Amino acid sequence: MTLKILKNRYAKLLIKYCFFLFFICLNCSNVVSKTAIRTFSKEQAGNVFVAIDFDVPAGAQISHPTGAGKSVAPKIVFKNAKIIETFWSEPKKISTHEYVYDKKFTVIYSIALADTNSPVQYELSYVVCGDSCTLVRDSGTIIFNNLLSNKEV
Repeated sequence: MTLKILKNRYAKLLIKYCFFLFFICLNCSNVVSKTAIRTFSKEQAGNVFVAIDFDVPAGAQISHPTGAGKSVAPKIVFKNAKIIETFWSEPKKISTHEYVYDKKFTVIYSIALADTNSPVQYELSYVVCGDSCTLVRDSGTIIFNNLLSNKEV
């Protein structure tokens, strides 16, 4: 009798867990955006260009910072570096005040390093919208790889 009750209890827990996972997956967006980071260092000590390449999947969009209303543009915070200037790719205009990216695009940041001997950490967040919107967060350490060409800067 006790074994039967335990089996029923575990079966109920397993069913609840499966339903939980099912509803979590229903709320998950099937929109996946990828990013890559490239850098270029000029001869000037402490100044670096950091490019973030966004790969927006078909049917999805990422807002441009000049968008109005509910748009949320990509945001990055650097630790051990200060943003001097930001260069945005040309966005697509979808309404009078709404600009988005719906394919690959690049944002280039000119940054000044606070300490050239310390690593530069970053925290990136942006919203990708398709059938639903998903907040994407990424963080890590910038690896100075010189994959950004001088012509792009």
